[in-house]
Amino acid sequence: MIFDYVIYIMVSLLSSLASYYLTNNFYFLVGTMAVYLAYFLTYEFFFKRKERIKLKHNKDLTLFIHDFFLTYSIDYSLDKALQIAQENASSSLKEQVEMLKDFKSEEKLERLSDYFSSSLYQLFLKTIHLCNNNSENRAKTISFLLEENNRYIYNRKNLQKSIWRGLTEFSLLWIISFLILIIIRFAVNSYFNQIIKTWIYLIGIAFYFVFFLFSIHLFMQATHGRVKRYEQ
Repeated sequence: MIFDYVIYIMVSLLSSLASYYLTNNFYFLVGTMAVYLAYFLTYEFFFKRKERIKLKHNKDLTLFIHDFFLTYSIDYSLDKALQIAQENASSSLKEQVEMLKDFKSEEKLERLSDYFSSSLYQLFLKTIHLCNNNSENRAKTISFLLEENNRYIYNRKNLQKSIWRGLTEFSLLWIISFLILIIIRFAVNSYFNQIIKTWIYLIGIAFYFVFFLFSIHLFMQATHGRVKRYEQ
């Protein structure tokens, strides 16, 4: 979370400084900083925060399933399995389970559906139900769920790598774009004071930074869509 805020501030600051460098206009600096920060904070509040919480819960889920069945497959005790899984869980999950201390183990697992709102957890509950009602195929049923759990972990790692790769490519393209503008600024240095007084130039620079912000929005929306598909 702190890393995201650092990125928001850095992008806003560098963009505003670049706009000032290209226009020598203080209003461009303040305006660019204000618009960019407003966008990032709005996106963080309405999308990113929920996305971050959901990803954390899904990460908790894969660890929970692994620890739960590691114990459950020994003597098929829900109480012991839940206790071990709770011990290794994150603080938020521990608090959630602690709030359900007055319920039996099966009821606790059912009520955790609000915390683990994903299809994998529903499959987990079905697996528990099958194991309790069909002792002959317990090992096979558990094995299937653990494979699905491992696939879920694998997909999460691939998603993270893909997002970082996309972010790197996106950043490099725009860094090159900014460098080209800086080079042009040096190339017309002798005429620069005259150029920055023209409305066409100022409108062009304003459009450039609006387009840059719009491209950031498209990238973040595409990333959000991919994460949402993983969460289901």
